[in-house]
Amino acid sequence: MPARPPSITTAASRNRRGDKKDRGDTGTKLLLNKRDLRVCLTGNRMKRDTQLSRAGRAHHGTRSVNAPVNRASTILAGTAHELYNRPDGTPLYGRFGTDSQNALRHALCEMQKADYCALAPSGLSAMTLTAIAEVKAGGHLLASDSLYGPTRMFLSDTVSRWGIDIEYYDPRIGAGIKDRLKKTTQLVFCESPGSLTFEVQDIPAITAAAAKVGARVMVDDTWSAGLNANMLDLGADYAAQSLTKYVGGHSDVIMGYPRQDSNLQPAH
Repeated sequence: MPARPPSITTAASRNRRGDKKDRGDTGTKLLLNKRDLRVCLTGNRMKRDTQLSRAGRAHHGTRSVNAPVNRASTILAGTAHELYNRPDGTPLYGRFGTDSQNALRHALCEMQKADYCALAPSGLSAMTLTAIAEVKAGGHLLASDSLYGPTRMFLSDTVSRWGIDIEYYDPRIGAGIKDRLKKTTQLVFCESPGSLTFEVQDIPAITAAAAKVGARVMVDDTWSAGLNANMLDLGADYAAQSLTKYVGGHSDVIMGYPRQDSNLQPAH
């Protein structure tokens, strides 16, 4: 993953990891920035449509509905101490995100119950970021035969040149993927539903098999928008989407994002 801006921790994602202190908390706790109060949204009582209308927005005081657009590279600070000791959610440098970008990240993490996500300039970039982060020379990568065409092209034409063995599997394989895994398998790259052919993969079975050889599982869930199934809840280490599609909604933006849990540690 790229250099990370401050992390976002949600109670729902901590529950998924089994943290005892949060098992009774069904809400999502979100710290927007140092000027905002902590917003507590109770998942059990809030309908999805309501959550969609509130995610990433502080609901207190008088303010605009959406965060203002910020365009910046350098961010000013009063002293060097303030610059290098800023609290979570406070912009540090334009590349790490401005207030408006952080608001989008917070909203996406809240909706997907993730601890961290990165914004990418396209859906394809979101997919390739994860592949680059998880594979290295001498490794083995298993990819679904139903992958988005440009993603498959990137793996076959670029990643393969790095000394990585790439194989494609039938997206209907389910638990049978255990027979395709190797000791050198570093990443299983799924897409569910699959591009154009729309196979729905058995992600829990795939992640269980991959864990036995220490391989990570990445899922492109653009076609479900992460709303009909949460891939992190199903066991995936990473999930990514093209925000150009459902989230953008109006054919006027190109963007993507990969997401993960904060407890994910380097595997290789």
